[in-house]
Amino acid sequence: MSPGIPETPVANNSLNIEVLGKVGYGSVNYERQFHTRGDIRFYLRAGLGTYNIYDFTGVFNPDIILPISLLVTYGIPHGIEAGTGNIFSSIVQTDTETWGPQRFNRSSAAFSFGYRYQKQEGGFVFRIGYKPVFEFFRSFVHWGGLSFGYTF
Repeated sequence: MSPGIPETPVANNSLNIEVLGKVGYGSVNYERQFHTRGDIRFYLRAGLGTYNIYDFTGVFNPDIILPISLLVTYGIPHGIEAGTGNIFSSIVQTDTETWGPQRFNRSSAAFSFGYRYQKQEGGFVFRIGYKPVFEFFRSFVHWGGLSFGYTF
């Protein structure tokens, strides 16, 4: 930093809502920027989403979906973004032996490629991209996602 010239503050945290994307219908996410090298930035991201709040018997028994990702971006405020991670899902389905609700826990690989708008000093953040999921490590599911949030 040069004397007399203030350094631009860096916003390292972000809260956002993603519509569609890796979790399906939507999720609430927290990101933490942990490393910067020139125009390249590295983030850890964790979220929470759900498909159903009640199981098929009408009992409160929410599906829980937890995406965790490592993201890399290039460029600010307009940038490209790429990432990979894992999605842990705990979903209630029908047990074929008892015909009652049963919780199944699974894991999937997730990827992300897209555009990101975020100012270095914080404020509004916007993301749009292609978010394929290697569902239960068996088959690819193609998703697109859109995020809006706030960086601080």
